[in-house]
Amino acid sequence: MAPRSRTNAVDIVGLADFQRDLRALGGDWPRALKAGNLDVAEFVREGSIRELRDGDNVQAHVAGLNAIRARAEQRRAKIVVSAVAKANAMSIGAVTGSHVFAQFDEYDLAGWVGGLPVGGYGPFEAIRQDIDEIVDTYGQMVDELTRRAFPRGSRARR
Repeated sequence: MAPRSRTNAVDIVGLADFQRDLRALGGDWPRALKAGNLDVAEFVREGSIRELRDGDNVQAHVAGLNAIRARAEQRRAKIVVSAVAKANAMSIGAVTGSHVFAQFDEYDLAGWVGGLPVGGYGPFEAIRQDIDEIVDTYGQMVDELTRRAFPRGSRARR
């Protein structure tokens, strides 16, 4: 089984505080934040598929298995690898590299440089290439939700 790392993430500073403020308003605001996170996760998933299709034969095959999926919570966007056995085994190898299959380049799951993971395939490469657009997308989502949820300013209505 491939090692799991909870450190492979891009943290959006203040997102948890923003979610708490939206929750204090009540209504569907937290769901709107989750929907925005799902949009970001879908963007990263599409980039991951693009990167895998451009990779070697195993990576290109995995891109067609629909093994990488977008998921979201109120405080995070994420992508996951399918639990379907064949898709999972090949995807983990195609995404993380040498920890599963020897033909992939060496990759350190915990290695980060400049806030981004070193090495890796699919999602990691997509995040490295699209980081500016991911951050801009978050900024636009937060701006739009702020404008709609707090029309008179930044304090939660009581």
